[in-house]
Amino acid sequence: MLIHTGTITLQTDRLVLRQFKHSDAKVVYQNMTSDCIMTKYLSWNTHESLEEMTELLSRWISKYEDTEYYRWAIEYLVPFIFLIYQTSHCDVSLDII
Repeated sequence: MLIHTGTITLQTDRLVLRQFKHSDAKVVYQNMTSDCIMTKYLSWNTHESLEEMTELLSRWISKYEDTEYYRWAIEYLVPFIFLIYQTSHCDVSLDII
């Protein structure tokens, strides 16, 4: 039986998987969601403004109280590099930033 723990922080010597923070909005917007080449393979359209990313990030963050919700920001203990999230009970997506 799976015991859900939600998006908890996980860390190795080189990586940290953590919940998104509101302060991530500008970096995610600049490096991923505003780029039409990057968003071509993502589950959302290219963002036309930082406000669009901020709204999406707020929705993600508001779901962290749900222990069955999983969406990680992944850091290489220096810069932010990509994210992993659950799209259904069986599917997991990887988006590279």
